[in-house]
Amino acid sequence: ARVEAARRTVLVDLEAARDLSIEGLTFRCTNVFWDLAARGFVHRDVEGAAVRLLGSGRGVRVAHCRFEHVNKAVRLKAVADTDTLDGVVVADNDIRFTDHGAIEIEDSSRWGKKDPPFGELGDVRVLRNRLSEIGRRPFRSDSAHALVVRFPETLEVAGNVLDRCYGAGVFVFGGKGSEETRDRPLCRMLIHHNRVTNSLLAANDWGGIETWQ
Repeated sequence: ARVEAARRTVLVDLEAARDLSIEGLTFRCTNVFWDLAARGFVHRDVEGAAVRLLGSGRGVRVAHCRFEHVNKAVRLKAVADTDTLDGVVVADNDIRFTDHGAIEIEDSSRWGKKDPPFGELGDVRVLRNRLSEIGRRPFRSDSAHALVVRFPETLEVAGNVLDRCYGAGVFVFGGKGSEETRDRPLCRMLIHHNRVTNSLLAANDWGGIETWQ
């Protein structure tokens, strides 16, 4: 018998990027964090992804790539309250058979923090991605939502086709988090022409296309 054992939890790991384009590549067979009972705050690799940026980025584009049998395809997060993510595009990717989710893009908001500063998330576009069999093995305290964006200033999520998602399909948070005191003078979210079928296969809450705030 031939046995292939995945070794890495992250394939492209970034802390800062400017005018970066990742296009036309295939990513396969990442592993997950060794402690399967660990929650996300235990170690940064609990929430691994094939392409991960934890920090600041401007003009970051992931397009025309294929992700298969990975923990998560793309995770971009402004981790520190001094970080900024802006000009993010995730478009025309084919994502199949993931453990935790597919696409996650976030500012630095977190549980229990109400007052600024926050690491801001500016303009985000998630367009024409194809997702199938997403979130079959979530880590502890995760719900394996497929396409998540949290608190952008401006956002367009359009043309994405999702099938067989074990959590919610499109899961978007706008404005600012509950009880946060920061100013948010502008928030514009456009969510249109997406299709989600067979979602919530391992959940009893949320929706196929879900928006908050």
